[in-house]
Amino acid sequence: MCLLDAIHAFYIRALAALPLPLPAADSTLRRGRLLRALVVSGHCYGPLDPVSNIILNTIWYDAAYPLPPHHGDIDDELPQDISDTRAMARMASRSLHGLVTLLRAVTTGDTLSKHEAVEYLWSRQCDLTDKLQQQQHTVTMTKKKNPYAAAAEASKHPQHTALGSFLLSLSGDGEKLDRLHHLLRSITDGSGRVISDADWEQLNAMIIQERQMITKKIGRKRALPPPSAAPQYLADLSKRRSAYVKRQRFARTNLEDLLVKYCRQHPWEPRYKLDVICGVEEPKSYHWRSYHANFLASANGTVLNGGEANTPVRKFFFAEFWDSQSGRFNKSNSKPICCPVQDYSARFGRLCSFCDEPRTILHPPCATGSHSNDDDDADADVIPDYNVDDAIRMYGSVAPELSEGRDLVESDIIYFDHEKDAANLTQVLNDPSFQRRGQ
Repeated sequence: MCLLDAIHAFYIRALAALPLPLPAADSTLRRGRLLRALVVSGHCYGPLDPVSNIILNTIWYDAAYPLPPHHGDIDDELPQDISDTRAMARMASRSLHGLVTLLRAVTTGDTLSKHEAVEYLWSRQCDLTDKLQQQQHTVTMTKKKNPYAAAAEASKHPQHTALGSFLLSLSGDGEKLDRLHHLLRSITDGSGRVISDADWEQLNAMIIQERQMITKKIGRKRALPPPSAAPQYLADLSKRRSAYVKRQRFARTNLEDLLVKYCRQHPWEPRYKLDVICGVEEPKSYHWRSYHANFLASANGTVLNGGEANTPVRKFFFAEFWDSQSGRFNKSNSKPICCPVQDYSARFGRLCSFCDEPRTILHPPCATGSHSNDDDDADADVIPDYNVDDAIRMYGSVAPELSEGRDLVESDIIYFDHEKDAANLTQVLNDPSFQRRGQ
């Protein structure tokens, strides 16, 4: 499972670099669209390094397949955070399937076994840029199936043929790849900074232009008008989306409060502002309702001599908090936790005793085991800084059923395109995965 842990960390790093506007009335659409594109299409295979590929595939999908405007009963707000841990776990699993397929497709000579492919990916930390450059002729000139399309199909990408065509158009053009490397340099230069607004605008313009060139080259098939979904199903879809957004707001409110308290208790550190939630897990229990969450926060950008604001570096946090429903649990009996994730290599592989599911939240040492944070040991609040690259060795393992992709996840219904796929709406709404989790 170590390779899947590494891929989970790539998504943390991608979110840390993504220029997400803060949730506000004038930016919710852009922010929600980007997060939706990342969850649906942000696989880590492609002609660049894994983190850059996630962002590249995210921008492409948002431009090529935007979610249609909602009308009437389904005029819902897109989620402003990622709270569905199962969705991110499934993305890591599907990315791994795509990486294995891509590597086997471009390897010449003897057929590479899946085991050998996984070993190679581990030795290269899933970075296939050198391999793809060595096998450039095979990638671009092969008479066989487009290897990128094969990877996208193996990873169950919803538009695998189109994504394959887009990635193939980039892989054979050194000038385009050099340009992409430059615009995404904050990912590979060690700075860990958010992509600047100027680079982000150029990156989007470049990807949109490339997509338009491909569309003109291969043409666009005229699609038949999709069938309309029944009003009662649209109402059910709207209800579930609203409940999901409400739970996200509940989590964000609690995390913002915890982060304010953390800053007051650590006045020597920057004053952090919550940027994006990376996952919220509600451990199952008959006695309490405890939430574990990961999120990224950043300090306000400093102003340089030229008057330009410096792009921020986001810090990764863990938090534990409780709801306030009467009869659930007296949350005053246990202290909430909010701390940056430190060097936790000594606790690699340990599960949280509060979490029933396989670990999908990254826990720091202070929050593994029995959560013995109820005593008055002041040293327990001293948390060193966190290096996001350390997450490669620790991030939570994926449940077997997600690795095999048997179940739908909650984000499937949140980001469901009712105009393009109305025929499957009943199946999605009645899936046992959602019935088990409830409303």
